[in-house]
Amino acid sequence: MSRLRRGLIGLVLVAAGLAFAPSSPASATTPMPLCQPGSFSATGFEPCTPAPVGSYVTEEGATTTTPAPPGFFVAVEGAIVATPCLPGKYQDLAGQASCEDAPPGSFVVDIGAVAATRCPPGSYQPAAGATSCTFADPGSFVFSAGATTQQLCGVGTYQDLAGQASCKVAPAGSIVSTLGAVVATNCSVGTYQNLEGQVLCLFAEPGSFVAAAGATTAVPCPVGTYQDLAGQASCFLAPAGTFVDTIGAVVATICPAGTDSPAGSDDIGDCAPVILDTDGDGVADGVDRCSGTDLGAPGVPRTWLRHLLWSDGEGDFVDRSGRFSGLTVVHTHGCSATQIVADLERGNLLERLTAAASKRFGFSRITLQIWIAAN
Repeated sequence: MSRLRRGLIGLVLVAAGLAFAPSSPASATTPMPLCQPGSFSATGFEPCTPAPVGSYVTEEGATTTTPAPPGFFVAVEGAIVATPCLPGKYQDLAGQASCEDAPPGSFVVDIGAVAATRCPPGSYQPAAGATSCTFADPGSFVFSAGATTQQLCGVGTYQDLAGQASCKVAPAGSIVSTLGAVVATNCSVGTYQNLEGQVLCLFAEPGSFVAAAGATTAVPCPVGTYQDLAGQASCFLAPAGTFVDTIGAVVATICPAGTDSPAGSDDIGDCAPVILDTDGDGVADGVDRCSGTDLGAPGVPRTWLRHLLWSDGEGDFVDRSGRFSGLTVVHTHGCSATQIVADLERGNLLERLTAAASKRFGFSRITLQIWIAAN
C-alpha cells in the first residue's frame, strides 16, 4: 500500500472517531431565564423590558403587559399590580399613569371610582378632589346638581332649613325685606299684607284698624267708632255729642244743635235734646221745684224715729235703718227733705207744725205724698 493511500485512510479513521466520540458534560446547552413579574419580552425569556407606566405584569414569563383598568393607575415602570384611585379621585380610562381629581361641584366617596358624582340639589362643592358635598346653609339654596356655590334666598322668600333646593315664599301676613333670610317677619299691629312673597306691609287705611300682628286684612271701624289716621291698632269711640252710623268712618258726625249724645253713639237718634240739671239732682232745671239741692249734705232729724223717712246722699228717701221707701227727689220735684221742711215753714200754721215735727222726727210717707200732690 502506497504511502499516500495509507495517509488518507488514517484521516478517515480520525474523522470517524471524532464523530462517534461520547459528548462531554461541558458541552451541554444551558436553558434561557424567564422574564420576572413586572417585565416582559416577545418570547417570555430574557432579555426583558419593564412594564411601561400605565400597565403592569403579575406573572413571570410574560409576553405582554396588562393596562391599568378604569378606576386604577400605574405611576411607575415595572409594576406588578395597578393601584386603585383614592376617594376624591377617579379614572374613566384604562392604561393611565394617574387619577383625576373630582372636579368642583362633584365628589368621589369610594376607592377605585371610574367617575365623579355630581353634588345633588341642595348641596354644593367649590373645591376639586372632594369626598363629599356641603349642604346649603339656612337662608340659602342650591337649585341644580353639580353646583359649586350656594345662592342666597331673594327678598320675599326665606329658608329655615339647611340642604334645600329652593326657598319658601313669605306667607300672607308676613314679609321678607332682606337677602338670605331664615324666617319671615309678621306684619306688626296697624299693618297687614294680603299677598304672598312681599317685602313691605301695608298700613291700615283711615277708617280701619289692625289689632294683631300677622294680619292679612285690615278691619273697618264698626259703627259708633272712627279712625282718622292710617296704621292704627284700634278705632276711637265717637265722643259725647257725636255719632257714627256707618262702618269704616274716618270722622264722627256732630249732633244737631241743642242735642247731645253719649260717647260711642251709632245713630242720630241717640242725639237727644239737652236737659239742664244745674244742681245735679237728676231733675231738669225746667221742672226742678228746688234749685241748688245738695245731695251730699242732707242732714238728719234730731230725733229720727225708726219708721219715718229722710232723704240720703243719693237722693233716696229711706228710714233710719237705710231701707229704701221707693220715693226719691225726682218724685219730690228735686227737693230734699231739708228743702221740703223749709217750704213747709213758709206755709200756714198746719204746714209749719208739720215742718217742726218732720224736722225733729222725720217724714211719714203720707206727709210726703200730700206735699208731692200739692206741689
